[in-house]
Amino acid sequence: MKTITFIVQKGGSGKTMTSGVIAFLLAQKYKVLAIDMDGQGNLTEMLTQKEDIYDDDIYEKTALEACLAEDVRQYRLHMGDYFPEMENLDLVPANDLLSRLPKKLYKKYSLNDSDPRPLQALKKSLAPVADEYDYCIIDTPPSLGETTLNAIIAADGAVIMFECSKFAHSALGRCISVLDEGRRMNPGLQLLGILPALIDGRRWDHEDLLELVREEFPIIMEKTFPQLMPESMYSHVVFDSIVKRLADTGRLPVEGLSEENPKLISGVAPYQPVLVELMARLAGPDAFAKYRSRLEVAVSLEKNKGE
Repeated sequence: MKTITFIVQKGGSGKTMTSGVIAFLLAQKYKVLAIDMDGQGNLTEMLTQKEDIYDDDIYEKTALEACLAEDVRQYRLHMGDYFPEMENLDLVPANDLLSRLPKKLYKKYSLNDSDPRPLQALKKSLAPVADEYDYCIIDTPPSLGETTLNAIIAADGAVIMFECSKFAHSALGRCISVLDEGRRMNPGLQLLGILPALIDGRRWDHEDLLELVREEFPIIMEKTFPQLMPESMYSHVVFDSIVKRLADTGRLPVEGLSEENPKLISGVAPYQPVLVELMARLAGPDAFAKYRSRLEVAVSLEKNKGE
């Protein structure tokens, strides 16, 4: 099982939307486990289309209990029971009681800051199901606290979400630094890239900020965080794919990811190229190099067609 976590401490950056849609798209071909590690429970609402995330299906059957038990098996919702087209997708849900997780973990294990076990609870809880799934997708809260650190330490790769704003730009450096710190307990962790989301093509400031990040962060990766990704990928730390702000995509949390949503295909369409690039990045430098070659050919053909 390959585990991918979507993170950034800035709220409203597209973490939940991206986690949900990527999990849904992967589940069209693979067995997927989605983990809602955000106490707001938005991923749970989006996938189940439940307005009440405290009902009997979910209450005391969440990521909180799974981490405390160090075993997610009893706390999974089979999404095929809700929507037939989600047969390959399971969800470990969340609600706001997840905010108690750090306190409960430190109480269970130790009040000693050097004890790593409170930050390894999610990783341990996933171990019993590692052979049941191809991919695990983790949504995280807008913070860099213990809950997010659990997600980082459980992951093979992390994607940092970047919504084109000044505050999101300010958040990137610290987020990468926390990922680098997470490698102490998870040496195999890789930064898969920075994914621009919620991009409004009509705004010049979005284009300027995106260009700034593309210029700054290859240098930052090389000089400050060289172990977080392969050297050959520094110059492509920012995804080529971007998620533009579209009405049909924005309505996915309301209409859901089932066939009952008449705009489902157009809503998830911006994430199709993201998924292709994400899989290439996850597969490593050679696979990513092949992806880049194909992309350059496609761009060249498109340019020639326009001329």
